[in-house]
This record gives sequence, structure tokens and C-alpha cells, in this order.
Amino acid sequence: MNDDDVNEFKKRVVADKALQTHGSGAFVCGQCSHIVATKDGLETHIRRKHPKPLINPADITLSSSPPSQAPRFCCSGVRTKEYLAIHFLEKHAPDSEVQRHRFETVFEFQNWLRTREEDTCSSWTIRNSRDNGGLVSSYRSCKHEGFYNSGAKELLVGPSKKLTGSKLRPAFLKKKEYKDTGEIDVVAYFEHYGHEKFPGHRAFNGEEIDFLLGLIREGFSNAQIIEKCDKKYGQNTKLGFLVPDDIRYLRKTYQTNQAQFHKDDLESLKFRVERGWQEDGILLYEAPDENGAEFRLVVMTPAQKELCEKYGSRGICIDDTHNATKILKRSDWSVQPYYHLIPRDF
Repeated sequence: MNDDDVNEFKKRVVADKALQTHGSGAFVCGQCSHIVATKDGLETHIRRKHPKPLINPADITLSSSPPSQAPRFCCSGVRTKEYLAIHFLEKHAPDSEVQRHRFETVFEFQNWLRTREEDTCSSWTIRNSRDNGGLVSSYRSCKHEGFYNSGAKELLVGPSKKLTGSKLRPAFLKKKEYKDTGEIDVVAYFEHYGHEKFPGHRAFNGEEIDFLLGLIREGFSNAQIIEKCDKKYGQNTKLGFLVPDDIRYLRKTYQTNQAQFHKDDLESLKFRVERGWQEDGILLYEAPDENGAEFRLVVMTPAQKELCEKYGSRGICIDDTHNATKILKRSDWSVQPYYHLIPRDF
């Protein structure tokens, strides 16, 4: 089978999926001719592979006035982010405000912060944190400020999330937590400059992570989780821009292997057998006896079955036993560990 055969097979698979999903043909990318089964899939492909070019921050304005009258960013002489924010709301964003709050509990602070982050598409980098005994203070700034020049010859994963091109940006959050009372003082500014307020650029909050981990622990695959989030949330929240790398990161960070439902592999396998999902492709399962012998497992996924039906006319390749049996000398092997070509009429 050559590359053309493989590509043709992939196109047919996508076309069949598109027909089953929405009753019409597949979607084709106008820039690279890549085909996908759904419109959402095409939007995800374009967002990842053909992102819009970054805008020069100096050309961005928050004013409704014509471009010729738009104010340039003129705050290079301001020493602190708080003074910068005050200057910014006075000169460039009069509808914004520097917010000052006191919260009695951490729970109240977290709820407020989560709501503000979702409303303003804000994510933070902790610049510094200090524990002075009875007072814990931390300082956060927008995680998209600054710049990053990749050394890669070809950028395949989209642009850097350092979107502003400068460290001089007004969004910040300063927090002081008093250990004796549990109260928290916050000074924050959520107005962004130099990049758009885009839900896909925001970091996941605690509730979103818990939701995704719940789906992971229920045994859903990465593709199924993304499909569920696309249908439920659309593109109004971070969950609507979920990509496989996000889920892989959560699986690695929280040690939740997609294919393992129990720390004991045999128990994990039993779970798959009992749930009986067709995509698992389990055709035969015989549990081992008390001595661990007589274990049998036969697996053929739907994709493997389709490949066998479509391309098995030329022959079927049988691989070796991958050390699943007793290791003998080559002269003693009853079945040589080569690939065997078996005619269809065998």
C-alpha cells in the first residue's frame, strides 16, 4: 500500500464520518486542502494550523475614534502596574476601573476571581510571592504579556501565547492574605491591551478542571470529551476550545491514564469487558486461572476490521508473539518470528 492509497483511505473515512454526522459531505480547508468531517473540526484546524497574524500592539486602540485619532500607548514612564492602570483608565479606557475588594474567606475570593476571569478572559502569571509571617502577599500579571521568539524553523503548533510583544501592560492582580483573620485584600485591573479577549486563551479554572477529570475518570476518550464540550459549551467558554493537548496534559498531571481504569491492569481490562463498548474491539476474553495461566484475549477494533475487509484481498500479515510466550532458541521455535503473508483463500 503506497501513500496515495493511505490518503485515499483517510479521505473515505472522513467522508463516511461526515455523512453519518450531518448527512452531507466533508469540509475542506481553503488554505491547505485538509479535510475534516465537521464544521467545528474545520474551525479548530484553521485556529491551530492557520492562525491570524499577530497585530502590532502599537496599532491597537481601545478608542471608538478613527485610526488617525487613536491614542498610542504612551505609558513608558510609569513605574508600577497600579499607576499604569490608573493612567490607562484616565487616558485610554475611561469605562474601566481599578477594583479594590476585601473578602472574609478564601472561598469568596476564589468565586469572585473565577467570575472576573471568565468575563474578561484573564489568565495570570505569578510574578512574585512573599510570606511575612502573618501576611502572605502575591502579585500577578497577564500571562500573555511579553514576547517569545521561537527557534523552530517551522512553527507547527500555532503562535506563542505571549501576545502583546511587551512587558508594559496594565492588567494585574495584587493579593494580601492575613493569616490571623483569613481576610483577603485585593487590588486588580482587568483591562487588557495588546491582545484580544479570547476565551480560548484563558487558562482552565478549578471547576473546569474538575469537570474534565470527571469525564476522564468515567472512561471517555480524548475525542469523546472534546465532542461533549463542543456540543455543550460552543465557543463562549474555554471548554469550547478544548484540544487534545489540554486533555493529555491533565492526564499526565493528575496521573489519569486514558486506557487504564484501575491500577491493576487485569481489573482495568475486566472493566472494559463489562462495559462492552464496540470501539474497544474485545472479541474474546477468558480470565486467567488461580495460577495465572490460561489467559486469552482477542482484540480487533472497528478500524482494524475495516482495514482487513478493504485491503485483506492481497493477504494478511501476522506478526510474532512479542515475547508473550516462552523464549526459546531460534532453532527450537515452532513458529518463526517473521511476518507471514497468508493468501486470502488459505
